[in-house]
Amino acid sequence: MTSCLYTGWIRHRRHHPRVHDFRYRLVLAYLDLDELEHIDRTVRPFSLNRRNLWSFFDCDHVDIVSFLPVGAIGGAREVEVNDMWGWTDPVTGTEWALVGRYDG
Repeated sequence: MTSCLYTGWIRHRRHHPRVHDFRYRLVLAYLDLDELEHIDRTVRPFSLNRRNLWSFFDCDHVDIVSFLPVGAIGGAREVEVNDMWGWTDPVTGTEWALVGRYDG
């Protein structure tokens, strides 16, 4: 199994406009996507597509299958997009996408 946890420290120090610093522990999970079902069965606080202490939901992640420039959805210069939500109708198979657009 290649999935694992990495531990370490985050440290920050600032000298201006006033001295400030902090340090805290950090834990990062490296999850091999091919191992998610095995981890779901063997790691009690982890769940795949169910709520738990640590959860991984397929619907939170997308596969980029094409690219659409901002101009193609009515954006001009200085227009930004900030979020995306997608859904596939289970009956018709029609794919829908909502994109947040900021025009300044």
